[in-house]
Amino acid sequence: MDKEDLARLWADDQNWNRWGLYNCSRDPRLIVPKRIKWTGWTANTAHGFSFKALALFALILVLALAPLAVVIFQKQPTWLSIGCAVAVSLGLVSAVCHYHASQALKKRP
Repeated sequence: MDKEDLARLWADDQNWNRWGLYNCSRDPRLIVPKRIKWTGWTANTAHGFSFKALALFALILVLALAPLAVVIFQKQPTWLSIGCAVAVSLGLVSAVCHYHASQALKKRP
């Protein structure tokens, strides 16, 4: 599918619902620009991986914030424990992003 076909699918009003979600099973892209392009990106909800990706993102967010939540709910959190929890959270997010970026680079021809 070439760029013109993708642009035609994206511009078709029938592929957008009233909440601004893109839903086109013929479009192979998982992420597409929003209707107002400068406002960001949205998921193609007809793509088979879209809800799995959303669940994975939520899981990563929960796992990344868990150390921080544990420290904050201590009776007397110290700056050192808060700093360590933030470092662990950032490390988890960075490791997941690095892994997925390296997998994407391996798939390139």
